[in-house]
Amino acid sequence: MRFQTAPLKGILRCGHCGTAMMPMYTVRNKKKYLYYTCHRHARSQAERSECPIGHLAAGMVEEMVFRNVRAALALPEIVASVSRLTGLTPTDVAQELGDRVWDGIGNGERQRLLASIVKEAVVHEDKIEITLNTAGFAPLIQEV
Repeated sequence: MRFQTAPLKGILRCGHCGTAMMPMYTVRNKKKYLYYTCHRHARSQAERSECPIGHLAAGMVEEMVFRNVRAALALPEIVASVSRLTGLTPTDVAQELGDRVWDGIGNGERQRLLASIVKEAVVHEDKIEITLNTAGFAPLIQEV
């Protein structure tokens, strides 16, 4: 079975202890289940019981991050900031960063795009905090 790319590798962090969340998988009944686990949680049995984040289903957390990033890219202040960085009009920026960037691309390309515009995503028990890297928008706009 081929390992799939983990789009949030290097971006996702545990909000409880601050360590990286690593992509992992398990196979049951010939089906692969992908998840992200807190590095500290995975390291020791004692710390496993202390970490409320532990591990999360990859599909669920990836969808939450993608949805939040897409929503952030539509915010007027983000569009204005990217417009200033690139010299494009706000309307052009909104079009370029809209759904057509994200629809129909594979996980490898999503990972590359996310790595350029997301500094980190921190998972807490009740929320995900996403820090954007605005310097990464200019190369992204030039590509699309």
